[in-house]
Amino acid sequence: MNWFYFSFVLAVIGPVLYQVIQKVTPATVDPFVSLSVSYITALMICIIGLIVHPPAQGLRQSFRQLNWTSLLLGVSIILVEIGYMMLYRSGWSLTSGSLACTAVGTVLLVTLGVTLFHEPVTFQKLAGVVLCLGGLFLINR
Repeated sequence: MNWFYFSFVLAVIGPVLYQVIQKVTPATVDPFVSLSVSYITALMICIIGLIVHPPAQGLRQSFRQLNWTSLLLGVSIILVEIGYMMLYRSGWSLTSGSLACTAVGTVLLVTLGVTLFHEPVTFQKLAGVVLCLGGLFLINR
């Protein structure tokens, strides 16, 4: 299997499903109840994944290798989940809400990549930022 393309397909399908499901989640359901069920489901899938494909160095050693990033990733996931749920509940459309967040996120990630990780600034990246900002303007007109 070519993981290069497979991972790309997963990275495209996942967010599309995610956005559609967030949009159609009933607004009357408490966000934390909904997310709790979602995370229990995700936890069960992760446990099955660990059973089917256990870590080569063992589960205990894998847990020892964890650091603060796993905890902070958990916090950021909740921020994304609650943010999008409230975004759609407050009236944003599927066609503009996600695109606006993605455009702003892209600009922020390019900025962080250049400043924190010393990634090179290229004409293509700058043009991409300009296109994102232009798209953001057009989406919200």
